[in-house]
Amino acid sequence: MRAVFLDISGSIHLNAIPPLALPQDGEGTWGWESQQKARRNAMKLKGFTLIELLIVVAIIAILAAIAVPNFLEAQVRSKVSRAYNDMRNLATALESYRIDTSQAII
Repeated sequence: MRAVFLDISGSIHLNAIPPLALPQDGEGTWGWESQQKARRNAMKLKGFTLIELLIVVAIIAILAAIAVPNFLEAQVRSKVSRAYNDMRNLATALESYRIDTSQAII
């Protein structure tokens, strides 16, 4: 990627880093206001805003509200399936006992 920068004197620079524009007050020195403005601008680029974080939390809550009932329903289905299989195993065991001993369990 090629970058083209034009500096204050009007010179064109290819693939160069643009010159740093230092905030200055009227006399050409670093002033308190310029430093504060530079800090505010730097802080704006560092993190997320509260609104952005709240939106992310809301999206996660909506996804959890959709997923939790499906998970609970799957748990219930697995318990019913397990009970059905246990009853079938018991019936098979009783039938095996009846065949082996030639008598039924009452």
